[in-house]
Amino acid sequence: MPGVDGVLTAIARVSYQAAEHGDLREVDRVMVQLADAAAGATPAKPAVAAEERAWRLALEAIRWSFDPRLGSAPKPQAVRAAAVTPAAAAVLRRVCSVMERAAFCTFDRAALDGWVALHAALSAEAQAAAPRPELSPELNPDLSLAAARMWARILHADFAGLDADAKSLADEASRAGDPAALIEATIVRALAALSTGTLEDAVEMGRRAARMAQAEALSHHEYLAHITLARVRRYSGRPHLALHILAALARVAPVTWSGWIGWETYLSGGSLGEQSAPMAGPALRAQHALQALLDAAREGDRRAFDRAAADARAVAAEAPVLADEVAAVIAAIDPLDRAVPKGLLSWMNGEIAAIPFGLHGIGVRQDAGPQAESATAFVMARPGQAGRRLLLPGLKLAPSARLLARDSSRAGARTETGIAALALAGDAVISRDDFFRRVYGFPFVAYRHRAVLDTLCHRMRTLLGKAGEIRRDEGDGDENVGAGGRAPTIALLLQEPIVVPDMRCILPTADRVLRALALLGSTSASVAAEQLQMPLRTVQAVLQQLVSEGACTTERDGRHVVYKIEDTTFTQVTAA
Repeated sequence: MPGVDGVLTAIARVSYQAAEHGDLREVDRVMVQLADAAAGATPAKPAVAAEERAWRLALEAIRWSFDPRLGSAPKPQAVRAAAVTPAAAAVLRRVCSVMERAAFCTFDRAALDGWVALHAALSAEAQAAAPRPELSPELNPDLSLAAARMWARILHADFAGLDADAKSLADEASRAGDPAALIEATIVRALAALSTGTLEDAVEMGRRAARMAQAEALSHHEYLAHITLARVRRYSGRPHLALHILAALARVAPVTWSGWIGWETYLSGGSLGEQSAPMAGPALRAQHALQALLDAAREGDRRAFDRAAADARAVAAEAPVLADEVAAVIAAIDPLDRAVPKGLLSWMNGEIAAIPFGLHGIGVRQDAGPQAESATAFVMARPGQAGRRLLLPGLKLAPSARLLARDSSRAGARTETGIAALALAGDAVISRDDFFRRVYGFPFVAYRHRAVLDTLCHRMRTLLGKAGEIRRDEGDGDENVGAGGRAPTIALLLQEPIVVPDMRCILPTADRVLRALALLGSTSASVAAEQLQMPLRTVQAVLQQLVSEGACTTERDGRHVVYKIEDTTFTQVTAA
């Protein structure tokens, strides 16, 4: 159906814009019209025909991005060949933008690099026409190329100066009134903040991007913003809140997003059902390798674990953005692995208790109830060697050792934590005051805490049995330490290998509360406290913190206030 010059391209533009919001109802019909127009094109109007062919490719791309079963993805060669006029080249930049997002969400660095190079060439050709205001808006400069170059830098793990560049893009997008570019720049800033460990900034940027994407109802930008928010939540010690977001995304996001969603889900401690998508592409291969890695570890299958670890490292070589996480997961699970990434070393050696790389979730027992204060990390130690931490799934991969379980509920977690703190030091002596602070989290005061420490040492000796010996040296006495005397010390001398829970690495209290809310639905602070077996005031304080963070909401039920798990930024993902 040949149309009046410009009318069909205008219809195609409107259909494409609707598709960006998830409305694909007119896409097939308009593509048929474009095909008919191409069949009836005359040599007298080559420019019109070229632009119509470009719009057909753009609609094919965005339709494919929502459901790959509806057709094949445009090939770079076909897009390059269709750019016979500046106007067609400008339209085809949209194809590049769609395919760049697809390459980014599948961690396909090579494909993204190729589409960015083509995008840059098409942009140069479009701008060479020196557009005037009366020409097609397709010839106006777009900011999506700058955003795509930032996606490429992220996949290459090149974060140097990225936040500053993304902030500049956000400012330019605001001036140009380009909401898509503004959302993309904000997402980049969230991921850049995550790479530098500035979690508060990452959370703020992640939430801001999600709010903007929801307001604009740009479907793929919503998917990208919300999976970024889930990743940020996982890193900030909220794996259950991340799972809440990921479960909703999995219900509506196209299959191209399934690999990244699966990767985040497994690292947050969740699981996936049967998947119909083939294991193709770096993100899906990464998810598959991670699943195999965790399953093999939990079953104690060393051969399968080593195969999965090799597969995961191979994927990380393709997508460097995953390299540190892959190395961290393997080292945190495999007690024999020596390739420990720098970011994990301080945790593994016991210098910090917070689990890096957002790996809290994989240490949580799959069947743990909300009240369970189960350890997520253990210390493995052998005679004459400093111990090292490992996450729960790695227990069955550990060499034969005596597992020191909690001796009694009355003893709480201090007995295990005390042995863990000493085991991490090996045979080295630790000052009494340093040891006490590591276990209890506050300074030792002799007249107040001496009896507490004596009781702890008695319990540690009882739990150790014949596995080791606790040695204490009172030094020159507390009254002489200030004058240069020897400080009291404590040490653990092992007689056999041990594995002991380190209760300093339990799931954060806030996430335990979130897990309870997820199981109970809307509930009051008193009911949550009862289920968690925690003091009411503690639960109330945590709930108030979660409300202020936007991690849950409050509702009125008569005279009572009830709480409900709901990231106030993350409400509902648009389904295409």
